Amino acid sequence: MKGNKVLRLAGEQLRAANELVGRMRPSLQAPDRLRCALFLTMVEQFEASLILAQNGLVSHGAIHVRSMLEALADYRLLETQPRHVDQMRFDQLHGERRLYKRILDLPQVPQAERAMIEGRLAETTSRYQPLYDQKIRASVIAEKFASAGLDHMLGPYTMLCSFAHNDLAALAQRHQGGAGMTLRAGDSEEVQYLVLSTASFALLTAASALNGPALFPDGHFTTNMDVLNKSYETMTSFAPKQ
Repeated sequence: MKGNKVLRLAGEQLRAANELVGRMRPSLQAPDRLRCALFLTMVEQFEASLILAQNGLVSHGAIHVRSMLEALADYRLLETQPRHVDQMRFDQLHGERRLYKRILDLPQVPQAERAMIEGRLAETTSRYQPLYDQKIRASVIAEKFASAGLDHMLGPYTMLCSFAHNDLAALAQRHQGGAGMTLRAGDSEEVQYLVLSTASFALLTAASALNGPALFPDGHFTTNMDVLNKSYETMTSFAPKQ
């Protein structure tokens, strides 16, 4: 079955990625050190997606692969726009402020807790405001993908979002069987391919630019990149017929 072959190839990629990580020396400087951290988390997300796929739950791996694409966009932008770290910092603080404000809008929050949240909001705002004054605003995912040269991944990203958000199509795909509702119905080859090939693309693309923000022993980077490239190339040959 093609599905088993796709799983095997993803396993080969994970082993190669772990080999890269095991012997890499990350940069100590920004923004390259942050790029290394993004790559590490992408490897973890790839592994999480593969474990779910191996257990017939690949559609639930969509949330991890969606995050891989978001990380890949940041990874690329940090390479071409070193000050993108300010954008990432702003997005983090923007989210924190919004959370604290929503909590404070709840009338049932006890006064002692309210005082603590107000203190956190003030501290977060003190770091948020200088970035806002520089006219940095919250990211828009489509714009971020375009800036990172990933426009072509917006389609797969949107489909992954449908699984992550449990929309009607995702629920039907998972649970609407021929004779009734189904638990752990297993994965179609189409969904398995979508999730794992997208994860493989993100992992390969990030790894290919890792020999710079990180250092490797002689030949180590090339050897493992060959595995990642060949496995991905073979995987794409199993794309479902449209």
